[in-house]
Amino acid sequence: MSLNMNDIIVSKKISLLSEIKDFLIIFTIIFWFGYLFINAQLFVILFDNVFKTSVSANNILLTVPKSKVIVKHITEYVKKDENSDNMKSLKKRMLWEALGKKLNNLKNQTDDWILYKPSYESLIKKNITNYDITFNTLPPDNRIVIPKIWVNVRVQSLTNIPIKTIETANYDKYLFHGVIKYPYTPDPGTTWNVFIFGHTSYYWWAHNPYANVFAEIPRLVHWDYINLIWKWKIYKYREIRKFILKTYQVEATYKNFQDGQYLTIMWCYPIGTSRERMVIIAKRVK
Repeated sequence: MSLNMNDIIVSKKISLLSEIKDFLIIFTIIFWFGYLFINAQLFVILFDNVFKTSVSANNILLTVPKSKVIVKHITEYVKKDENSDNMKSLKKRMLWEALGKKLNNLKNQTDDWILYKPSYESLIKKNITNYDITFNTLPPDNRIVIPKIWVNVRVQSLTNIPIKTIETANYDKYLFHGVIKYPYTPDPGTTWNVFIFGHTSYYWWAHNPYANVFAEIPRLVHWDYINLIWKWKIYKYREIRKFILKTYQVEATYKNFQDGQYLTIMWCYPIGTSRERMVIIAKRVK
């Protein structure tokens, strides 16, 4: 029995639809596998943050009431060198590296003393009285430095964008040169909240050297250090909160942290998309 033309057309349509269905199923499986693989680290970190109910003792900052603090100069624990004339000459010849072992021993022996540790600069000034030490080794530009994830990148402060256009301005071209402090947000060292944003991913063909600058930042956990170098001064912050937000929720969250010296860092989430934003809030410590 032979098939007529209509049967052949219907058969081809059914075959084509079947092939399309198979293609869509395979494409969906590959897409979700790739999505989960790329964002696996983020999912693990977020899962850990949600179910983490305690803080490690190593992350707790202990304070001692001033009334119970007895301040003792470290040099009072140093035995007098039998070849020295007096304690003053001994102080001049002290090297910090030589005291490291003694400091560790003293820390283990007592909890009642706060040992004063002279800085390198103070030691040098005491020993070299003929020179004026005024040099500065900090980088000449503003930077954000996050030791845990090896971030050390320039922060651009955009002052040429009119205040009326900051919400619609094109920041993409600036993100080829580092990260950005959102225009008209305060500088470090002033009350309120510094706001910095940057990329976690970008179009691979654009060759942006800062495309993945914040890709590892979700690894930061409560109380990790973030440093800002601003106008040749270091400002230290420690993370206190982390949020996943819709774009329209960012402003309200930012404004909730203004009764102190805060730092907000924002980037796109999940990696490879701009659907949502992940935000870290850190507070300045001294």
